[in-house]
Amino acid sequence: MEMYFDRPKQVVFADPDNAGDWIVGIAYKDEIICACCGGIFNIDDVVEQATADGVKQAIYPYEDWIDVAFEITGGEMPKGLSIDGEKISEVDYDEAVLQDEEVSEYEAHYFRDLEDAK
Repeated sequence: MEMYFDRPKQVVFADPDNAGDWIVGIAYKDEIICACCGGIFNIDDVVEQATADGVKQAIYPYEDWIDVAFEITGGEMPKGLSIDGEKISEVDYDEAVLQDEEVSEYEAHYFRDLEDAK
């Protein structure tokens, strides 16, 4: 059974290197980018190995996109990041909160855990 994803799709798939284990990633076209290691797996190879391991369905796509922004950023933004020409940093966020300034939803989403980390 050939699988092809014409747009990126989050998936759970049989680990071709460890029979019986499952990992997650993003499938696009004929490849999957592993969420754990960033490795790239060819979908046909994943299906072939899973079939050899006795797995009936090697790849399970999620219907809806799951927000993984925090997992990618770890709650921190890269140094030197600027939004609309203004550099954003932990200090900028802290000052905005202390001064009770309005923080955009975008900034709040990525910085909301900074206060918890203190």
